[in-house]
Amino acid sequence: MTLGDYPYSLAITSQFYYCGLPLRLDSYSRCLYGCLYCFANARGGNRGSPRLAAASASSMRCRMERLTSEHPRSAIDELLAKRQPIHLGGMSDPFPPGEAKLGVSRALLDVLADYEYPTVISTKSNLFERDDYLRVLKRGRFIVQVSMSSTDDSLLSRTDVRTPGPSALLRALATLATEGIPTACRIQPLLPGHEGEAFGVIDACASVGVRHVAVEHLKLPIEKTWSGTEPLSWILGINLQDYFSSRRAYRIGREWILPIGDRLERILGLRDHAHSRGLTFGAADNDLLLLSDGDCCCSGIDLVPGFENFFRFNYTEAARRGIAGGLIAIGRLAETWCPEKSIDRYVNSRSRLQGSSQTGHGIREYVRRNWNGSPNGNFPGALHGVVDSGEWDEEGFRLYRFTDEVRALLARRRREQTNEQRVPAATQLSGSH
Repeated sequence: MTLGDYPYSLAITSQFYYCGLPLRLDSYSRCLYGCLYCFANARGGNRGSPRLAAASASSMRCRMERLTSEHPRSAIDELLAKRQPIHLGGMSDPFPPGEAKLGVSRALLDVLADYEYPTVISTKSNLFERDDYLRVLKRGRFIVQVSMSSTDDSLLSRTDVRTPGPSALLRALATLATEGIPTACRIQPLLPGHEGEAFGVIDACASVGVRHVAVEHLKLPIEKTWSGTEPLSWILGINLQDYFSSRRAYRIGREWILPIGDRLERILGLRDHAHSRGLTFGAADNDLLLLSDGDCCCSGIDLVPGFENFFRFNYTEAARRGIAGGLIAIGRLAETWCPEKSIDRYVNSRSRLQGSSQTGHGIREYVRRNWNGSPNGNFPGALHGVVDSGEWDEEGFRLYRFTDEVRALLARRRREQTNEQRVPAATQLSGSH
């Protein structure tokens, strides 16, 4: 197979407003698995492109080498020079059918390993347990995160089309844990009618040495042209359009989100269960990120040595810094590092900043633009329990505060973390090196 060049293989994700891992790397221009709930395919992207494109490992190597002696030329360069962790597999799986022959991801992993670059790999494949992939993972600085919503192979064979399935993934995770490679699991999405199966996933992950689990609810794409919702409804025995409508789901960006009343208690219950099994926990719904362990959104990567230098210039970090003082202010980010060069090319045209700037607009300008409120939901008040205080700072930026409910939840988590630190938990950093 002849592959085209994928110019956007290394990019900044639109989640930079909240996420500690905004630097994404994708080996392929589209995902070759067929998950019925896939947000990347639903949004379009390269779905209509007749030709599969791939990242260039040689270009990646040249870039990494150039940054050892030259100043950054772009926002991407700035993030790399700062050694901000890369998320490999943000929009397409790095180990799809055909990767074993094409070797695109294997070549990228070689480059990243040579530079010991901190990288989080997201996949639904077990290809990484093959000897040639395992060797490169062992010599680099990697965390491998797999995704599964159930331990039922039969169910996921229909919803996560062409993926190896949970049994194969769990065996592969056990192999990595034995080899000392940090592992995590993303329970995504919680499928309506099967939410309780997440407890079984947590138990299974704990038994094979996984150190962290994150949980995210199903989001329904607004695109009416997306063909996955109807067959997923049939498999689950639930009309998902009616299900979301009856629960008064609301729109954030290009997705329908279930109301907090349908999600919060479930997330807290799953968090308690993960803790009882010695795992750290990530609340992966954007509005619940503050309920996660660690400070890097829902990923928990900052709990692994070598991954502490994550991206902090975002609303989640500003909120965390406001916990002690009670008010959330943009000024709390004043001394926080942020790339200065333009990110306009990576921002959806409908959300792109307009203006006379000849050099474009950087992350700092986007965060400041949306701070006081945004129709697409990207502002501090989108975090659950963060509300307008009615006060403003000297520059005209809103000051936010926490509701009593969320303040109590955050205080409870701080007490739990203090207790955990008193008793060493060998499983928390299982496999870290």
